[in-house]
Amino acid sequence: MKWFFILIISCFIISCSKTNTQLSVTKEDLSGKWLLKQYAGGIGYYVYTPTDSSILTFDATGNYTSTENDTVTDKGNFEITTVRPDEDYYGTKTIINLNSNENYKIIYGIRISNDSLFLREGYADGYTYTYIKQQ
Repeated sequence: MKWFFILIISCFIISCSKTNTQLSVTKEDLSGKWLLKQYAGGIGYYVYTPTDSSILTFDATGNYTSTENDTVTDKGNFEITTVRPDEDYYGTKTIINLNSNENYKIIYGIRISNDSLFLREGYADGYTYTYIKQQ
């Protein structure tokens, strides 16, 4: 019984220790050109494949540019950060803040897997955007 009590106390102490949330995506990981392949979501969960060439370009200094058919549609700076340890941003703790030069801000949950970038809007019926890394 004594060992059981010590085990319970040890588990409690370990679980109460401060957690250090690490970024799962860095600016270096994100640097380059990303082509939009599909986006999906909404109340009916629709899947769309764009017919236009939509590209997001990120650099390691924290700037981004959005183009559609080689025409710049938006540009600004970005910051990658995390949510609080007790929060979750639809499957990820890492978020990206896109601060447009047009005075608006968009926040996405962000994840990179192999050569795919996933951006997730932060509400229940939001969209997930899937991008493929370009050379």
